Amino acid sequence: MSGLERSSLLKTIFVVLIMLVVLASALIVDLARRPAGALNVPKGYAVAQVTVTDYAIQAPASLPKGDYEFVLTNRGSVPHELVMWATKASASALPLRKDGSVDEESDLLDSVLDSGSSLVPGETRILFADLTEAGHYALVCNLPMHYRLGMRQDLNVH
Repeated sequence: MSGLERSSLLKTIFVVLIMLVVLASALIVDLARRPAGALNVPKGYAVAQVTVTDYAIQAPASLPKGDYEFVLTNRGSVPHELVMWATKASASALPLRKDGSVDEESDLLDSVLDSGSSLVPGETRILFADLTEAGHYALVCNLPMHYRLGMRQDLNVH
């Protein structure tokens, strides 16, 4: 490589490094403007924290009527999901299929929220639910055997 080619290569590397520094600085400034730990909650929504573990659901037992952003976190060592229905039945007395899972197609259950898929251990997912109707709701992890192992909780909305 000739001296001219080496000089041209060094100039190119220098320009690329300067561009990377400028981009990194812009990113740092943008992140610094955001409040620490902030979550953008849509206007008119309240936040409810739900944690699933092996094999329990920790969630509020009652909430006032309203629209909610549920922050669902899996603190267990295996995948879990969250499904919520409006129902008159208690969470421990939901209609079951032969395999022991909740019969999600039952006329006794009105779907309100579904995580859509299981969350891996450590994952957090944001879910939205309209709880503007007062009444009883059941929260469940309906993965195989999880309901039978105690992954259910009642929620009363007033």
